[in-house]
Amino acid sequence: MSNELTVMEQQSRLAIMPIMDIETARARYNEMKRFVHGVMEEGRDYGVIPGTGNKPVLLKPGAEKLTTFFGLSVRFRVVEKTEDWTGAEHGGEPFFYYWFTCEMTKDGYPIAEADGSCNSREAKYRYRKGERLCPKCGQGAIIKGREEYGGGWLCYAKKGGCGAKFKDGDTAIEGQETGRVLNPDIADQVNTIQKMGQKRALIAATLLGVNASDFFTQDLEDFVDAPYRVLTEEEPPPSKPEPARPESRPVPVPEPERVPPAQASPDFDALKKAHAGTQSWFNGQLTKAGLGHDEGKMYLGRAVGRTLEHCYESGLMPDAALKAILHQVAIEMEAEQNGKERGE
Repeated sequence: MSNELTVMEQQSRLAIMPIMDIETARARYNEMKRFVHGVMEEGRDYGVIPGTGNKPVLLKPGAEKLTTFFGLSVRFRVVEKTEDWTGAEHGGEPFFYYWFTCEMTKDGYPIAEADGSCNSREAKYRYRKGERLCPKCGQGAIIKGREEYGGGWLCYAKKGGCGAKFKDGDTAIEGQETGRVLNPDIADQVNTIQKMGQKRALIAATLLGVNASDFFTQDLEDFVDAPYRVLTEEEPPPSKPEPARPESRPVPVPEPERVPPAQASPDFDALKKAHAGTQSWFNGQLTKAGLGHDEGKMYLGRAVGRTLEHCYESGLMPDAALKAILHQVAIEMEAEQNGKERGE
């Protein structure tokens, strides 16, 4: 009998049980969602990278807000570092490498930890776009002269140059290395490399510590605030940035009928009937705003997401939710149309 009790005690100790009940877990999740949508700012605390999907990337300011919100203390520990200032141990090329662990605690108890590293061999730190420098004034304003004006090379005054001219074949110009070249001032990036390693560790630990992976990812965070990007000689100049879309107004919910959330049941027949009566109106609004089907779906999705969240929290009936969704779609389209009329 005693052996059986011992086995049961061991099994009990090994069983992993939740530290909170379902209601507490749900409340925590809802608070997290409210904080993300109500306090954090898109473009500052998180952002979506074009062409990489719809999941936002958590940025450093957002990670700091989340750790403050949950009362977490942060400490960085250097796991490993390499600082070869002269390049004596790396083929004559200076090399810097930093590996950090970010430790998060609450009231002295460990919550999460994660690693992050950065090194000077990463392309955005290792290389620069080599430019031809003027032998006379030292400015990177050398351009190819037009044939009708004698060809050659010109230190273009409008780019800050001195106006000096050089003949075709002049080795002082054509002998300079262009395109992707090693960064001659890599030592200037040491602090940036250190901070990038810390930032990667901080964001990874934050996602673990506050369970934020449902809302954000980390994989692409470096594309947002990298100090520069690598260019090639053949790459065309950057195009004019796309203007910011007009900001949508808050969702006005027309005369909502409020009921306790637990008693609110979806009226699917009413939703289908309302949808049938509004489909032609929606298509007409698309045509009027000059939007294609895919664009219309984008605005519809944006409006549905914002409105359903509000309706869920407020306990609105489905018919009121539908009205609010359609109203928000109209707002999104109106903002787009106004932007087009202003030439934005």
